[in-house]
Amino acid sequence: MGGFIITADSCSDFNEHFKEKYDARILSLHCFLNEKPFEGEGNDLKKFYNSMRNGVSASTSMVNVKDARTFFEGFLKAGLDVIHIACPPFISGTIESCRTAEAELRADYPENKVR
Repeated sequence: MGGFIITADSCSDFNEHFKEKYDARILSLHCFLNEKPFEGEGNDLKKFYNSMRNGVSASTSMVNVKDARTFFEGFLKAGLDVIHIACPPFISGTIESCRTAEAELRADYPENKVR
């Protein structure tokens, strides 16, 4: 086994110190302002919330299976197991996309796991 990596979806409350210390990676949910994709991350969340305070319509969308598969596959190709922390299923369907992606990848990477 080549080790592991910690990942989480962007609902997590990982601060920058945690992400840097553990080299944790974030699977970003899709965010929209006025129905246009918001391409921000990290400190750009301040911009996102300020836009909401100023009356801009905001929405989010769960990660689909293809995006989850692409995200995990890079780590599995590198020989890493993945410990993924996800938003609960009653808040977002992203965990189901991640479970489906993991099931699809299992046959191609039997030596590594996504948990």
